[in-house]
Amino acid sequence: MEPAACIHFFAHLVLGVKAAEQSVSTKENYAVKLQINEGPIDRGIRIVIGIALLAAAAAGLIAAPIVYVTSVVGAVALVTGIVGFCPLYAILRLSTVSARR
Repeated sequence: MEPAACIHFFAHLVLGVKAAEQSVSTKENYAVKLQINEGPIDRGIRIVIGIALLAAAAAGLIAAPIVYVTSVVGAVALVTGIVGFCPLYAILRLSTVSARR
């Protein structure tokens, strides 16, 4: 049995859905557009949190195993705040930009 057939059988067995009813996300029917999806308040909060987390990690206020996670979360928050684009918001089709724009 092919892997794709196994997946469709498993989905039908466990979820009770037919394979033909499942929609597959492809580049043709879904594209993540790199447009600003964060409002100014959201961006400001992300920048402040990112700077605070990176400063706490750099100052040694956080223990060794958690400092890596804190650094990554702080860097992601800072970069997404500066750029104004959040990939998770795009995937979930969320936006905090006001409708006036």
